[in-house]
Formats: sequence, C-alpha cells, structure tokens
Amino acid sequence: MVVLVPILKKGKCATAAESYHPISLTSVISKIMEHMVNAQLYHHLKQALATTESQTLFQRHRTKVDQLVRCTQSVTIAWQAKSYTVAVFVDLEKAYDQVWRTGLQVRLQEHGIIDQMYGWLKTFLTEHFIRIQIKGTLSQNQPLTDGLPQGNVLSCNLFPIFINNIGDAVHTLTRLSCADNKSCGIMTQILIKPPKLSIGSSVHSSFSVRGGRCR
Repeated sequence: MVVLVPILKKGKCATAAESYHPISLTSVISKIMEHMVNAQLYHHLKQALATTESQTLFQRHRTKVDQLVRCTQSVTIAWQAKSYTVAVFVDLEKAYDQVWRTGLQVRLQEHGIIDQMYGWLKTFLTEHFIRIQIKGTLSQNQPLTDGLPQGNVLSCNLFPIFINNIGDAVHTLTRLSCADNKSCGIMTQILIKPPKLSIGSSVHSSFSVRGGRCR
C-alpha cells in the first residue's frame, strides 16, 4: 500500500493533473523489504547479463562510455569504407508508466528469475495499491494495473529487464543499450546499421544523403 501525495510543480496550472509531481509514502517495513529483494535481483542480473554485449547495465567495470566507443568505432569503420552509418536514438516518453506488467512477468522468467523471487515480484506487480492524499483526505484503495512506481528502488532494475530485448527482432542491426540505474534515467537505445546501406526510393522521401562519407 502506497499513499500518494501530489505536489504542485512550480509555475504550473493547479487545475491540470500533469502539473503535479507524485510523492509516494511507503511504510518503513516495505522499503526495507524492497531494498533486500532489489539487492538479490541486482546480483542475479549481473550474472545473467554478464555476456550481453549490447547491455552495460549490471556489468562491473562497464559504463555508457563503452557504448559510445562502440558507436564511434562503427562510424569510423563506415567512414574508412566510404559507406554510411545510420543511428536511431529512441527516447521513451513516460517509459515507467507504459510498462506492461504481464509482459514484465514473462521477461522475469526468461531471465531465470523463478521460485520465491519470482513469486514475490509477481505479488509486487499484481497486488500494488495506492491511496491519494489531498489536504488530509484519503481516497479509496486503487489498484495499479500498469506501469512501475516512480521512485521505487525495484523499478530501476525491473525496467531494463522489460526492454532488454527491444531490438532483438531486427537482426541486421547492432544494438547498444545503456541506463543509469542510480538516477533512474530513461534507457536509450542506439541502433547502428552495418557499413553498407541500400537506400530505396522511400528513404529519399524522408531525407537526402549527401557526400560520400559519414559526417
């Protein structure tokens, strides 16, 4: 159970719901338990993703700088071959709010999270209730059916699991993923095309390619 207190953002309209920043109040016991589970989850993911080249999160001595180096290397190789590199940077808006909880449960099992750990996380996802407090008045209990709770320590590790395979369906691309699990920053996906690129007529309607090298 979480008590949600809306705080009006500076300079925002008081009648608009998006003008408020939600502050979650959770019991101390719940916070302690969430930190304990999160520590075990993080330890498991470090081992499960240790050989994943496209993901630097959960891997010791690897940071977003590694992905920048790989991106720069791809561009350099294409430039030396007088070819092109196409990069797509995806910024997921309101990413935590759009997480499909049923799909996340499937992702957890795919990453080897089973038994008691899976059972606890499933309960966390399916039996999460909130109450909104405004000027001392509390609303009735409302279930959270989608999304991840903002500011929760578990959300920082559950979200990367949910989108870890976001680019797997496109096998011709090299995918680089990075996320700041400390500040809960939005995950950025970088898709790098191999050096040679076939440009069709439909592409020309969107943008034009100039010169014989990457700029």
